Amino acid sequence: MPRLKFSLFVIVLVVLVVLIEGDMLFHLLFEVVEIVLELLEASLDAFFESVLGLSPRASQVLTAWLGVTIFAALIWGLVSIYGLRVRNWYREMRTETLFQIRRLQLLYQENRLLFYTLGSSLLVLYLMFGF
Repeated sequence: MPRLKFSLFVIVLVVLVVLIEGDMLFHLLFEVVEIVLELLEASLDAFFESVLGLSPRASQVLTAWLGVTIFAALIWGLVSIYGLRVRNWYREMRTETLFQIRRLQLLYQENRLLFYTLGSSLLVLYLMFGF
């Protein structure tokens, strides 16, 4: 039973922190990611200098190009995984939007006199009473 109370306390605490300081959590997350990437970069530089015997300049260039290659591979992987889903979602939304536009056009054509009457009545009321 005490374990359950502790787990509930932790869950409530996490929810409260997210609700109260949610904007700071993203900043903190980005800082942690930046620090991890800097540590990885420094470790790769030291590895290239000590194990491969490269100069500091060459190890920095190699680390930079390795980072660009990894980033490009990650982007390519994400696009290949989610690209088809996004394209299908866009086609569905476009079809639905065109369908809704066509429905509104038909509604307008069927009730054109009603729309003109309502529009002119609202204009007259606005000009007469100014609301």
